[in-house]
Amino acid sequence: KESSDDTVSRYPTFGVLQEAACPSVLIEQCFISNADDLAAWGTEEGCAAAAYCYYRAICDYFGKQPLPAG
Repeated sequence: KESSDDTVSRYPTFGVLQEAACPSVLIEQCFISNADDLAAWGTEEGCAAAAYCYYRAICDYFGKQPLPAG
């Protein structure tokens, strides 16, 4: 659904999130659309960098200080 689409839907769009019994987020990681994206995220280091971003976000949500990357 495009962000500019204001059509009212009868169906929930994120049922997997609405039915969760805990804080949740749905992430579409690594939508690769060009060579620069592939170079940045299509490696083991890129995947580790993305995982660390998720980790920091979770720590922030719970008010915790993340450990340094490494």
